[in-house]
Amino acid sequence: MNSARLHSPPLLVQALNSGGAGPLPELLTLSEVCAFLKVKRSYIYSLTSTDRIPFRKFGGTLRFVKAELLLWLDRGRGGPR
Repeated sequence: MNSARLHSPPLLVQALNSGGAGPLPELLTLSEVCAFLKVKRSYIYSLTSTDRIPFRKFGGTLRFVKAELLLWLDRGRGGPR
């Protein structure tokens, strides 16, 4: 199991510990992530089942922190092609 799923991400921790002083990170649904990345639901399910994409589960529903997805996408870049 990926350690990212065992510990809260810094963005979420900062927002929750701020005592409501700041906005919560933008959460995306599975459908929104599919539209954002222009991929099929089955591909996102595949990524989540192998812990290759940052996500959270709330009551069995997948949610994605948009800022974490942007960082994940940036980390996946291998430089100019």
